[in-house]
Amino acid sequence: AEPDRDRFNLKLDYNAPRGGLLAGLAGADRAIRLGLGGKGSWRRWDGALLAEADGKRLAALQLTNRAGAYGVLGMAWPEGMLAGLAARAAGTSVAISANGTFSDRVLDGDARVIGEGLALQARGGVDLAGNAVRTMAIIAEARDPERLFPGIRLEEAKLTGTLDGPF
Repeated sequence: AEPDRDRFNLKLDYNAPRGGLLAGLAGADRAIRLGLGGKGSWRRWDGALLAEADGKRLAALQLTNRAGAYGVLGMAWPEGMLAGLAARAAGTSVAISANGTFSDRVLDGDARVIGEGLALQARGGVDLAGNAVRTMAIIAEARDPERLFPGIRLEEAKLTGTLDGPF
């Protein structure tokens, strides 16, 4: 990173074999591999994150910065990492899209997470300094109601709400 020359290049390869020192320090009981990299400037940066556990892909994400407007776009495969309703909502693959800004410890933007059973949208802000959510609109739609709640009939199920206040 060279802020004075407006350069920001990043490369991280994290490889923690099962039973190894890094996996032990992280409390992981399986092999973890993480690759994070990108090139550009402080105003325009393009990167990617790839994560694997025991040789199975966990996530593949594109990361961007456009003059302080940050973006994440990609997929996650959470098999074995979730249980119960969360596992049924996600299914085997989850699409992720998020855009926003981060200034003065306030994250403001929108995100979409689309699993096989449930689609979530959120738009609003999170004040990390004040430990508060700021007018965050939430929409959750059942994509496969039988997957979410076996034996319960739901048609066009949708939940909307607004979060606003301390956490």
